[in-house]
Amino acid sequence: MVNLDGKFLGYFGKKKIGKTKHPTRNIVLPGLNVFAVQDQETRNPLFLRVRYPGLKAIDVGISLLERTMEIVGEGQLEKVIWDRWFSVGALLDYLDKYMDLKYVTILRMHQNRIEEMKEIPLSEFRTMADGRQVAFKDTDLRNYEGTSKLIGIRFEEDGEEKYYGYLTNDMTSTEETIIEEYDHRWRIECLFKELAFLGFGRLPSTELNQATMSLGTKLVACNILSSLRRDIGGEYASRELKGMLKEFLREQSFVKAEGRTVHVTFYGHRHEDILRPLFSNLNQRLREKGVDERVPWLGYRKLEFHFK
Repeated sequence: MVNLDGKFLGYFGKKKIGKTKHPTRNIVLPGLNVFAVQDQETRNPLFLRVRYPGLKAIDVGISLLERTMEIVGEGQLEKVIWDRWFSVGALLDYLDKYMDLKYVTILRMHQNRIEEMKEIPLSEFRTMADGRQVAFKDTDLRNYEGTSKLIGIRFEEDGEEKYYGYLTNDMTSTEETIIEEYDHRWRIECLFKELAFLGFGRLPSTELNQATMSLGTKLVACNILSSLRRDIGGEYASRELKGMLKEFLREQSFVKAEGRTVHVTFYGHRHEDILRPLFSNLNQRLREKGVDERVPWLGYRKLEFHFK
């Protein structure tokens, strides 16, 4: 299961590039849109794509999910969670009919949708653990063949009856499960916020290739730090990425290239007892997993770590 969301990086220079409405400022600004895919369970980023403003949701969603399916392997991706920008009938229909993917998205709250949820008999609503009431019905979408499942949420606020809802083609999971899955979409928002210390929220370039390369390396760094805290475990398993970088990797080292190997030597590292078992025989363990231990951006040299 993956979360998919976008982030707008505003541009305040003189170069003319596309404009779009800022998601929070209610003004139109030039900039670039960054769309990212996140594994919901591990919270790690899988893939990103940088685009100029102006693309439609169907163009963005299909291309991102096709590449994600290549990354995770055939048959490994089952469901995508995204916000209302992607709740477009043609896109949801393509996922349902041609990609065999389940989707969950929040409903665009037009008045006709509110009236549609109000038409559900009150006897069909059941009360959930948090006091909200839930019911569901089949609904039609423009440019969508067949029907989609509309999950309606009814609650009271200041004595006023209110509604909001979700759209999904998952006809087997319970409504509570689907709502919880969508609630976990916020993990990708938290990821964007957590990556701020790496400069993920700043526009690195107005050129798509340069921006993609720069932001992509930050996702690689994110996965490296996430893997490190997972491998160390214990109290560090839930530590923020910024804290892991500061405590374990911001240490002086002696770096020397010899032939096709780059040697990195730490002297008196305060966490040598933790890191030595993880980094010893690293290249051998990579080969055993079928991973090429050579680093492309180091001229395809190997890295070896030493502690003294």
